[in-house]
Amino acid sequence: MALPKDPYDQVKRYNSYRINFNGFNLLALSQIYVFELSLKRLEGKGVLNQLKKFSLDNYVKAIITFFSKSTNKSKSPRYLFVNDVFNNSMIGNMRAVQKEFDEDFTELIGDKRLVNERSKFIFKYFGPISFIRQVFNIRGFLKQNSQTIRDLCSEFDVKKHLLLLNIFDSLFVYNCAERFLDAHKDITHILLNTDVHKISKAIVLLAGKRNIKTYVIQHGSTVLEYGYLPVISDYMLTWGKLSNNWFIGRGTDEAKLITTGTPKMDHITNFEIQYSSLKKADNILLILNPIGEKSIREFLRIVKEAKLNINYNLTIKLHPGSIDNRNIVEEYFDKSKTRIYKNENTHQLIYDSDVVITTTSTVGNEAIAFNKSLVQIKLSNINISMDYETYDCSHVIQNAKELESLIGNIDKLESKKASYKQFISDYFYLLDGKSAHRIKKLIA
Repeated sequence: MALPKDPYDQVKRYNSYRINFNGFNLLALSQIYVFELSLKRLEGKGVLNQLKKFSLDNYVKAIITFFSKSTNKSKSPRYLFVNDVFNNSMIGNMRAVQKEFDEDFTELIGDKRLVNERSKFIFKYFGPISFIRQVFNIRGFLKQNSQTIRDLCSEFDVKKHLLLLNIFDSLFVYNCAERFLDAHKDITHILLNTDVHKISKAIVLLAGKRNIKTYVIQHGSTVLEYGYLPVISDYMLTWGKLSNNWFIGRGTDEAKLITTGTPKMDHITNFEIQYSSLKKADNILLILNPIGEKSIREFLRIVKEAKLNINYNLTIKLHPGSIDNRNIVEEYFDKSKTRIYKNENTHQLIYDSDVVITTTSTVGNEAIAFNKSLVQIKLSNINISMDYETYDCSHVIQNAKELESLIGNIDKLESKKASYKQFISDYFYLLDGKSAHRIKKLIA
């Protein structure tokens, strides 16, 4: 059976499948995994792709964690921050809010690259004996729910053995999360970047049984329903009016939504944004996001055929939280002439550019906030409509000829900026540098 065409319906359909374990729907933790498998986003040949495809990445992180020292010795924090995914956008959000908290807090992480002085590794709380007991228990549940598993695999075009591997990975994460919360009984508030990704979702579901308040800080543009829905935390701290409308239109209780703005944009007040018109577009920033290898190749081909790497200073920013596409980029562009970055500060790269080119990236919104001309390459197999497209803030092109002509026409390139002011107001609420402070005031 093919996936329903409506993405919100896809998420609802997925969440209608249940395998209850200790009053906990274990299938809920596999949502991101199943959708990425179904969308063929884990089909690459790289090691990281294979680890994710076979649900081995958390075990590898756990092994690395075993040899890592925890620097955070706090035992009874009131506030817990959860950093689930290594993604600069998410990290920036979290770190900005943490700076506002003078009181003791702990940050729970699942990746060594996220470590700081307040961090604790979730995998250090793994209990082998309790996990073995849980594995024996879950075998019976899986047998009882074998038809549910077959139906889900059929509807979402996922191989059964891959889903089962991910379910055992979910059980592993559940074990670690439960034992962490058992060891930190004084936690009253939890702030997260997501309540859909596996570790964070496990924490939120378990926190609900302990009457701990949970708050999700919206981490990016509301594009992919399976990455944001359903909202299971107590509150979703949104960026502004457009985000609120998106969540409400997809069944989220309005009482869960609190508009704060986005903390990762607070430091925009440190930049001297230029509002004078360009005379020439010399510096072009190309943003890649996780759209699958085939789409990335089509995206890069259009840019190369438009000769942007020859006629302009081209910078390419890889997506920091997904598979590294550097090898694909280097197939298309001479790395000696094109700058390729992954973990560098995106806002500094936007500030240093004249034009930002993307497909469906949140960075497009940030380019508008920095008053940069925005170009969206509309790929053949991506039907997502971005808010900046709806507000007529971006140039939408489909081929290399259109792209080459547009970049060479400064008046046309700058023309979309007339729509920026209204978009910024509706999308970002306030760019006053105080979003993190509003969140602290709300929670503390």
